[in-house]
Amino acid sequence: MTPPNPVARPTTLNFITGNANKLAEVRAILANEGGTGGVDLQSKDVPGLDEIQGSIEEIARDKCRRAAESVGGPVLTEDTALEFKALKGLPGPYIKYFLAALGHTGLNNLLVAYPDKTAYAVCTFAYCGGPGQDPILFQDRTEGKIVDARGPPTFGWDAVFEYEGETYAEMDKARKNEISHRGKALAKLKKWLAGEEVETL
Repeated sequence: MTPPNPVARPTTLNFITGNANKLAEVRAILANEGGTGGVDLQSKDVPGLDEIQGSIEEIARDKCRRAAESVGGPVLTEDTALEFKALKGLPGPYIKYFLAALGHTGLNNLLVAYPDKTAYAVCTFAYCGGPGQDPILFQDRTEGKIVDARGPPTFGWDAVFEYEGETYAEMDKARKNEISHRGKALAKLKKWLAGEEVETL
């Protein structure tokens, strides 16, 4: 759905992240998409921005709202989830905690008893215009499957998520950015920043 009332597009965006890999990937995707349509994308780390428990959308809205309060202006946040079909959507938005505790091998072990290794990589960008405003969500997903780790283990769970025969970690960066959950969600955001109508949550 789209917001019932038009929301003013920002001229400056504070992308809230302390993850250098994520920041580099977002900038690369936006550059390939033709930039941000005149919007100045800046990065800002907001330490101590703890996440609530809930659905992907609830977590994204709450974090974005609190980031806008902290910064005192428009912010962009991102939440990534990895859903295992056999586990009814788990680990979902808690994937970073599962990965930290279990590693790549442990993620595979969660599915040992299940023949279905299908997984969905989900990216949710949330935009909030400032304190007191309601966030807008731009979400997309990529279907793949969980496999034994292949490729450089330098970026989260990329090495165990396979799409059409290659793990994210094995892919050329341009190829990954084209088909990834992050790339597709950012494409929606880019269109919205340019004033186009896109599906939002």
